[in-house]
Amino acid sequence: IGSAALELRLLQPYLFSRRVSGFWTSSIGIEKQSLYQLSIIRNRVGSSIQLSRTAVGLVEWTLERVSPDILVVTDQPDTVIQLLRTEEKPQFNSIIAFTWQRDMTNGILSPAEGYIHTVSLEESGILPKLLPGIRSGLPFTQYYKVSVLSRWYHDLSDGRTRILAVKFRTGYQNKYGESRSSAVNIPLNRRFFSGGSNSVRGWKARKLGAMPSELLEFGGNFILEGGAEIRINHFHNQGRFMGIDLASIWGVYYVDVGNVWNDFGDFRPSFLAVAAGVGFRYETLFGPFRVDFGTRIYDPGEVSGRRTIFDKKFFGETLARGVFHLGIGHAF
Repeated sequence: IGSAALELRLLQPYLFSRRVSGFWTSSIGIEKQSLYQLSIIRNRVGSSIQLSRTAVGLVEWTLERVSPDILVVTDQPDTVIQLLRTEEKPQFNSIIAFTWQRDMTNGILSPAEGYIHTVSLEESGILPKLLPGIRSGLPFTQYYKVSVLSRWYHDLSDGRTRILAVKFRTGYQNKYGESRSSAVNIPLNRRFFSGGSNSVRGWKARKLGAMPSELLEFGGNFILEGGAEIRINHFHNQGRFMGIDLASIWGVYYVDVGNVWNDFGDFRPSFLAVAAGVGFRYETLFGPFRVDFGTRIYDPGEVSGRRTIFDKKFFGETLARGVFHLGIGHAF
């Protein structure tokens, strides 16, 4: 399970003016999951506009060909087999995206104060309808997507030794027009998934969802997540030990909440999963090296009477089912 891609990117830093830059990227890639594999060819052109000192706008046009291949059909429920057969159709989509971001933080890699708000709007299908000449003969999907990501940071100390970080993320997508009655779905690589090192960390990547476990591979169309963590520099005045800069070591204590649903109408507060854990950070020039360990505090996927941490054995079940995550950069 994993993905690999090769991308060529050309950047024009000054397009029309210093406040406007342009780019073109061309890539080929493969994404492999346990049930299917996606072959993706993508061309993307866009422009970044510096709207103010703290705000940036981004406009992108993507032509994307996605070819799914089914890997496993034996020993699967009939519902999964039917979905796999539906998802097997290749697609060629024309996607237009608009993104607005305001960055009021005091740092790029490890901010201690401020906030970042990002809003993204994505649409697929309008150009093939308006300009039939660009169609490739492959099916395409008419859909829209709205995504919001906000992060806040506050220094609880006087010297950047205790930092509170908070995250809120939500997103919704749906088909429109003729696609609402079509069997062609939103591409698998464009759907929402929950769980993992930058999501709800008590679950492995893509292993959390408010749907039967066998359908987690297909993702969802509505996501809601939040998180809070305290980052503490326990050794800020301790110098070096055996060549290690102790001031670069941070301890992290966090709580994550969230889930993904098939549709907005399926949302139920009782299905918001909760995870908590501890982490380690070592700051480097290219961002902090990260190790997190997360456990499930509330698991809505369990049967009634087995959902909370108090309903299970602490060592034999809660800690035994904990998940380690490795990464570079903060979770948010």
